[in-house]
Amino acid sequence: MTPEDPVGRRMQSIAVRAAQAVPLVAGTAEPGNARTSHAAAGRPTVDEVNRSKEIREFLVSRRARVTPQQAGLPAYGTNRRVAGLRREEVAMLAGVSVDYYTRLERGNLAGASESVLDALVRALQLDEAERAHLFDLARAANTTAAPRRRASGNRVFDDPVRPANTARFTFLSPQAKDFYRDWDRTTPPSPA
Repeated sequence: MTPEDPVGRRMQSIAVRAAQAVPLVAGTAEPGNARTSHAAAGRPTVDEVNRSKEIREFLVSRRARVTPQQAGLPAYGTNRRVAGLRREEVAMLAGVSVDYYTRLERGNLAGASESVLDALVRALQLDEAERAHLFDLARAANTTAAPRRRASGNRVFDDPVRPANTARFTFLSPQAKDFYRDWDRTTPPSPA
């Protein structure tokens, strides 16, 4: 390895940095691993993952606890692959689709209505403490959802009294003729 050799100099520089415990990556490093910290932008947090896991474990354990006979359903055959009710049976008892119940059981309670939660309480035969826990889980899931905002790129549609409505704006607002380049072609002769 000669000093004129760029690869050799680079290897020597790396060895010196390693000996001095200087991180090779620029930026702030986490202690102990010499790596730059990455922001968790757009990724689920540990709390969200744990909440989904808690919802899943709660619903699966309560579903496994109720037998078809306890729910008033006929038991077909003696060889059931799951303990307790199947997802399809819980969905039927709760009056929701299998896909929707599966989504709920996977930990996505965000947006579940009180009537759906009450139907789950009845289908899974939950007591008052379990009912309160299910509603607490649903409330926590709803607080983490990002609030939806109405995208209003154009302030022309903003009306302090009424929500945005393009038909109302087009036919009733005096600003509409200025807003549309060719108002006569944009609007049909009869809006109905």
